[in-house]
Amino acid sequence: MKEPRGFFFQSGESELGSDREEILSRRGELGGKGAGLHALCAGGYRVPPGFTLSSTFCRDYFDKGRQPPDGLEAAVSLGLEKIEEAVGRKLGSGELPLELAVRSGAAVSMPGMMDTVLGVASRDELDLAVLKVFESWSSARAEAYRREQGILGLDGTAVTVQVLCPAEIAGVAFSRAPGRGGEDELLIEAVSGLGESLVSGEVTPDSYRLLRSSLELTGERSIGEKLLAEPALRELSGLCLRLEEDFGYPVDVEWAWAAGELWLLQVREIRKEAGRELRQEELERARGLLGDDGLLVRHNLDETLSNPTPMTWDIQSEFMSGRGGFGALYRRLGYFPSARADSEGFLELVGGRIFADPARCAELFYSRGVLSYDSVELEGRPAAIEEPPRLWKTREASPPALLRTLLEVVRSSRQAQRGRHQALDEFLTDELPRYEAWVARERQVELEKLGPTELYDILEMRIRRVMGDFAPKVLKLSFYANLALDEFNDLLERCLGFERGAVQARALLGALDGDLAVEQALWLIEAGKPGSGLQDFLDRFGHRCGREMELAEKRWWEEPGKVRLLGQQMALTEADFRARRLSFSEQRVAVELDVLELLGREQPEAVEPFAQLLRETRRLLPWRENGKFHWMAGYDLIRRALVELDKRLSLEGNVFYLERAELRECLDRGEQVLPGRTRESISHRRRCRRGFQGLDIPGVLSASTLAAGPGEGQVRRDDEASGGILHGEGISSGTGKGKIWVCSSAADKPPFEGPYLLVAESTDPDWTPLLAAAAGLVVERGGSLSHGAIVCRDFGIPAVVIEAAGRKLHTGVEAVLDADHGELRLAAGDGGQPADQEEDPASRDWDPGPEPYCAPPAPGTGRRAILGLLGAVLLSLLLVSVDALSSRLADLAGLVLDRWPLGGATPFASIFAAALLGALLSLGILALSSDRKGLRRARQRLRWYRKNAARAKAEEQGDILRKIRRRMVEAKSDRALTLLKPIAWTFLPLCLGFIWVNDRFAAEPISPGSRFRVTAFVEPGAGRQAERLRFARMDTTGGLQVLGTPYRMIEPNSAAPALAAYKVAWDVEALREGTHELSVAAAGEKVKKSIIVTTGIERAKAIGRYGGGIPELQVDHRALVVHLPGWFHSIVSRIAAFFSGGRGLIPAQTAVGPWTAYLALAVMLVLALQWLSGYR
Repeated sequence: MKEPRGFFFQSGESELGSDREEILSRRGELGGKGAGLHALCAGGYRVPPGFTLSSTFCRDYFDKGRQPPDGLEAAVSLGLEKIEEAVGRKLGSGELPLELAVRSGAAVSMPGMMDTVLGVASRDELDLAVLKVFESWSSARAEAYRREQGILGLDGTAVTVQVLCPAEIAGVAFSRAPGRGGEDELLIEAVSGLGESLVSGEVTPDSYRLLRSSLELTGERSIGEKLLAEPALRELSGLCLRLEEDFGYPVDVEWAWAAGELWLLQVREIRKEAGRELRQEELERARGLLGDDGLLVRHNLDETLSNPTPMTWDIQSEFMSGRGGFGALYRRLGYFPSARADSEGFLELVGGRIFADPARCAELFYSRGVLSYDSVELEGRPAAIEEPPRLWKTREASPPALLRTLLEVVRSSRQAQRGRHQALDEFLTDELPRYEAWVARERQVELEKLGPTELYDILEMRIRRVMGDFAPKVLKLSFYANLALDEFNDLLERCLGFERGAVQARALLGALDGDLAVEQALWLIEAGKPGSGLQDFLDRFGHRCGREMELAEKRWWEEPGKVRLLGQQMALTEADFRARRLSFSEQRVAVELDVLELLGREQPEAVEPFAQLLRETRRLLPWRENGKFHWMAGYDLIRRALVELDKRLSLEGNVFYLERAELRECLDRGEQVLPGRTRESISHRRRCRRGFQGLDIPGVLSASTLAAGPGEGQVRRDDEASGGILHGEGISSGTGKGKIWVCSSAADKPPFEGPYLLVAESTDPDWTPLLAAAAGLVVERGGSLSHGAIVCRDFGIPAVVIEAAGRKLHTGVEAVLDADHGELRLAAGDGGQPADQEEDPASRDWDPGPEPYCAPPAPGTGRRAILGLLGAVLLSLLLVSVDALSSRLADLAGLVLDRWPLGGATPFASIFAAALLGALLSLGILALSSDRKGLRRARQRLRWYRKNAARAKAEEQGDILRKIRRRMVEAKSDRALTLLKPIAWTFLPLCLGFIWVNDRFAAEPISPGSRFRVTAFVEPGAGRQAERLRFARMDTTGGLQVLGTPYRMIEPNSAAPALAAYKVAWDVEALREGTHELSVAAAGEKVKKSIIVTTGIERAKAIGRYGGGIPELQVDHRALVVHLPGWFHSIVSRIAAFFSGGRGLIPAQTAVGPWTAYLALAVMLVLALQWLSGYR
């Protein structure tokens, strides 16, 4: 460590030598300002003489308890002596006494953060001025600046004592002008007298722009008489360019003109403008982050956690991944996050904004990647990223993946509803008491008594308990609240129309009991009054704050003074707040009675579902904020552990700019001083986060938006809707009138008296006083469950979401906020119609009105219907596959079909008769077991959807069209479920017909002259001799003739040993018509079989069953071919093509098998009869 010293400089000379690079490398010791002045002097430039005190003096000053350090007085005396010798004047004496300037100078530029003392005229003043500069190093503003900039590890500030230049004109010159287009220009600013007035911003300077290439003046602005003539401008410009060349980087120079000479007072490297470059860097980085869908979409987490610190993002990104608490929530709801969603998560941080990758987000729901988001819909409606994916990628998926995904969808739809009605009660009686007891115990832990490793273990334990265990359980209530809210809104929109339904829904859900947001507001009012209200508020709500998802934000318990001011501000509007809430409660009761009366008169079936959903929604909805209240109590515990670790490592608040792995590494090193690369990383992250605050990042990032240049596609202030009306989405009902106030901070105060319409990007608990006094709220982001929406509904304040509202509106403009219609009407003076004049109803969005109401299927209807269908199919297969049973059923069906008057002429006619009878019986079953009234209403509903979908498309009402199409799909699904259960049992008569056809027409009838084969199956008994099984004999009557010898050798039945161990076969020829008999003798037994020989279609049973030694005889003949009429040939060909992958019947193929003909006829007749009878 170098001994504390002072270093003298004057024009052309520095005690540090002439090596500029070596001098500049000692910024840590001399400060940026001192090193720059020494470098100027070493380069031969004209600089007022002075000396620089090392920053180690400042360190020693604080190490000694704010006492002058050893060697300081000697260094000041020596430096002052050299100054007096150089200028030939004495400090505080003589005709022209010497005056000095004492300035600070840290290694890193900290403009305006530390003190400067001018006009020092005595030694005592000089000593006090030096100590004053030292003291300013620890001022609140300097410490805050270093903390915000991530400046760590500095000893203190150096001090430069310099002759005060008696400037006539002073200013600053930039070798490259700041701002867009400044690369080719110089900028010079000048004021009369000392330059401090320019630096402090007290005066507006003259401004001159010159081309770097020719030093030609391109623009100037003078306040009064022009201060600099062109020769002076050229001299100053040339000097700037020479300094840039000498130092190797663009510079800004503080200068002064005194007695006709140009003096240099300071030189610095120009900081690059981070905004544009940072935005471009982030957009380029985003290009590499575009997922499989080529999109990144702003996530709703960005509403409450925009521009997070690295520590907060480290914890939150893990929580939001498939392996974190958010993934645990989705698994509890029945979804199946993929391995990629587990390992990579689905969120990305771009320019401080939180984006979701649609491809990975879809895998948070279903693991196979078969379901995805519609990219076109996401670009037009980014909020769709919050919904489950609905687009099936069937062409790219394998059949197993499709089946697996289908099963996942079915299971998740059931699991998501399971326990919905008991979830809140179970949470209140089980999880919440245990969690509150844990929070109370953890608050009693004395963190300052724990070792660093124990502290880190406590931190990790709290993260697991709060983020991994409690958060999924409390967010499950938010999920159910959102589900109930969507169903309630949907019900009222169906019954009352889109616009009226949405308005009434918001009115019915305002000013709810049990909402902690209201309780917090009332307690905050008391906190602003004298007494114990403040402490009571901090005990109850102290763990909350504005931007509370950011761990770096101080909680209210840490800033009681701020809470007192918020309370006092809130108390000013107490009477109006209570009156408005009471009025809103009365309005809610009146609206409920009106809706019940209307539904009872026009949609009576909807009354009970409305009452049930209203109760459920009112009970669950407050838990969007109530749950966050409890969640943040644990979140505060995480912050407490981090703050204590920050103290242990002397990080000065920079623990939030580390990640947990880096924090653990610092603890493992066991050193109080951070490694250099960690300090640099913290500084870089702070600079980036500060730069991110001003970036304008589009809400949807795609190849097209990333290709657009900076500023393209951004909203300008003049991009207002025609007619002075801005349209948005209402999130809290009502109407408010006042002046627009575009507000960027909850700490701001209204710039005018009277009612105001608050315009903000989003809100959090810090905004409560401003919301309570507002006549209405306009936010740029958020939905029905956002903080602003819930608070406004509870406070009785109208609220609307209007994208980019802050850049479309001007503060002070009179306007009317009509949240019921989602409109902000501006005053006539701002380009629109008078604010209090209602818009022409004809110009509003088209609304299709109420739709025919159909009660949704009861829970479990689909599962029961599918199980019934599967049962009917399995029973049908059983009837067909069991020979003995199918034979008896064929005989039973034959009692009717064999005598059916429409059959008998040809095989086709008989099969047609069987199909017709089966179809009629199926229709009868359907008619007796189906809900005909429900089906009729379903048809009316679908007709209404088709008609209004066409109208919505013609009117270009995209949101209404999307909802109608979604409801049309739901209506078709409901109709299918209504039909599914009775349709399942319509299989049975069709199955009986199939059995009869298969039994009667499996083979052609035996005609005179035809040949057929008879097979006997032989099963020996235990006591029979093996030699008696060697031969079998067949005998026939006169109408049949055995071809060959009637004796045949018995052979083993290797093909079907389960039927019988042996078999024997004969070929037989039919000689003439009639019923004839044949007999078979074998194994000591003899059986007989009747054979019908005919030219018609009669035939005997193909199989005879007997039991005993000859269990069965089979008669095998050519398969029957059914000749088709031409019209039916075309139908069967299409059906065959459907089932065979496109291979239909060729034109010459005019005959098919009997079962093909029967199935085709049966399907055609069933569909035709159902269509004609209205079951479609």
